[in-house]
Amino acid sequence: MPSELQTERRGTTLVLTISDPSSRNTLSAQVIAAGIEALSVAESNPEVRAVVLQGAAGHFSAGGNVHGLIERRAAGEAAQRRMLEDLRNVIVRHNYMDGGNYTINAGGGSGADGYAKSNYVFSGNVFGHHARYGVIQGLGAGISFDATNVWVDTGLAVQ
Repeated sequence: MPSELQTERRGTTLVLTISDPSSRNTLSAQVIAAGIEALSVAESNPEVRAVVLQGAAGHFSAGGNVHGLIERRAAGEAAQRRMLEDLRNVIVRHNYMDGGNYTINAGGGSGADGYAKSNYVFSGNVFGHHARYGVIQGLGAGISFDATNVWVDTGLAVQ
């Protein structure tokens, strides 16, 4: 079964479910494109007050799809640049995050194309203590992680 992003409206909430249990819901180009489209539609719809992103079958997401990466590398630099353009200007706000090796791996602030990521903003998020190595890795140019990101138990800013 290929990966897909399922959408469901529950009242004023849009629920997006990454569904590819065989790969632990890796993020394929198709899922990312569908997510961008769904978020764009939700942003322009005043009836949507919240968006929930979840994974199917007990897993959130294993991250990027390695097979897709190999395919994009084989397709050449232009295909890689198109994929990266879709991942710019991201705001991550008011979420509960907990777990992973690093809860957020920002990748050092520049993409595979060598250009700085633009406008990655992490603000108002609440973090648990279950990340293996830490909350965030790879802050760099164009990535904002401010003091409104706090620990769930103390309310203190994540440093």
